[in-house]
Amino acid sequence: MITSNTETTSTTRLRSYFLASIITALGITTIWIYNYEKFSGQERYASSMTKLLSYASKNYVIERDVINLTLLSKEATKMAEIDRLVFYDLDNKILGVVGTSLAGPHYTEPIIDDGILAGYITVSLNQEAFDQLPVTLMITTISLVVLIVTLIFFALTIPKKQITNSIPIVAVPDKENCSAYSLFVNVHNRLSLSEELNKSAIDDALTMANEVCALRPGSAFKLSDQGILVLFDREGTIAYEGIKAAWLLQQLLVELETPALYRFFISTCINEGKPSELSVATPETFSPQEASLAFRVASLTKENDISISEELFSSLSESQQDSCQIFEHPVLEDIAEGQNLYTLTKKQDEKDTIKRQVDMILGFKED
Repeated sequence: MITSNTETTSTTRLRSYFLASIITALGITTIWIYNYEKFSGQERYASSMTKLLSYASKNYVIERDVINLTLLSKEATKMAEIDRLVFYDLDNKILGVVGTSLAGPHYTEPIIDDGILAGYITVSLNQEAFDQLPVTLMITTISLVVLIVTLIFFALTIPKKQITNSIPIVAVPDKENCSAYSLFVNVHNRLSLSEELNKSAIDDALTMANEVCALRPGSAFKLSDQGILVLFDREGTIAYEGIKAAWLLQQLLVELETPALYRFFISTCINEGKPSELSVATPETFSPQEASLAFRVASLTKENDISISEELFSSLSESQQDSCQIFEHPVLEDIAEGQNLYTLTKKQDEKDTIKRQVDMILGFKED
């Protein structure tokens, strides 16, 4: 029997696509296993459970009813998915602890009563309860991926009539990654503000941040209803300049005398392009989870302080480091992931300099 060149080519091509499909399926399976925590529903379960327990315990926390908090915790920890519950009052003092958890993961939720913060609850989950992989579903999915991808590639590469028209291709150079200072400004009392006031608080923060960026090159963006992100150029500046820019924004927002209360956390990051040259509406420098964690750290910072990351702290001079204090808070043990955080309060000479800058900026705006 004689086999034509066309048949041989088709068979060879089909084998190649089948092999590519297997590699694709294995890659998808690897990603699935690596991200199984998200696919298993653990995040959704943790979010729902912390909110439910926060609501169920609010009266007990307000009344400091340790007995009923303990009873509620014992009932909750009977579930295989929950290892430990910790309740904190408004001063972040522990009201009650039931259960033990060495590895976590840990999830913290504020306890709110009529828009007023009453305390916090930390739920520690049992990771083993979410670690059982659905083997049958994985095998079925892999088989379908191999079949479908093979057929799609084979169909797409069937020889077609060549088209003579050509389109010129213009190469667009990739933007260079640049180091930047990332300042997270949290609207601390947003839960007690109306929707209109919360929007106004965000707008005020963006307006003042743009004024600061006129002095310290950078860009400001709204990330969520929690607050804004300000990215400052790091090239050619020292770490302390980024902190002074944060102080300036902090004082400008104080001078506005609005109902909104703001809290600040500054760190470093790698951004695609210089912050001062960004043209996008919102950069993709941080994932929603990373941004939420940064806003959480900012919300725990005291009124006149600015919290700073360990990496930014290490960039300060020795005398500047001596002016910093270790940031201590019970909730940080669950969210800081082993990193040290610090706080810094401006000195009198810095206050005088910033006051002159504030008067200059607000003076121009009034004119």
